[in-house]
Amino acid sequence: KSPTYSNLIETISENNINAISVSAGDTFQLGSAFIEVLSPLNQDKELNNMSVVLKITYGDTKFLFQGDSDKSIEQQILKSDFDISADLIKIGHHGSNTSSYAPYLDEVNPKFAVVSCNWDNNYGHPSLPVIERLLERNIKPYITSLDGNILITSDGKAIRITTIKN
Repeated sequence: KSPTYSNLIETISENNINAISVSAGDTFQLGSAFIEVLSPLNQDKELNNMSVVLKITYGDTKFLFQGDSDKSIEQQILKSDFDISADLIKIGHHGSNTSSYAPYLDEVNPKFAVVSCNWDNNYGHPSLPVIERLLERNIKPYITSLDGNILITSDGKAIRITTIKN
């Protein structure tokens, strides 16, 4: 368990937050946004693969948030009956080469991708093959280590992306 995860659990406990467990197929309404849980599909000993994968639909715009899951989860989601098409994808596992499986990207078919990673990290994230897969598909990447904070807004018809470098 990472310090971030431990801090999250402690914060939930200290503030009496009613945390709920979710699994694939669960749906929620948040204002006029519709949220679908695409994963976890089943238990996995790899904690990253227990990340929640969400598809959020707001008006005509669709967003896919990949969490830390890897290619094996992407393959499982592809085999499911979920519609995973989205305008924007938050790339899984910080752009590691173990994520962003080419057939998965083809099915999502996004215009934009966000990769969350630190500059000069020990893991080499994002991996060059992932960035190449995005560019080959004309998916515009936004990378936090290069672009800084990435603010994504939508009015339900269009997506606006603003970057703010520190």
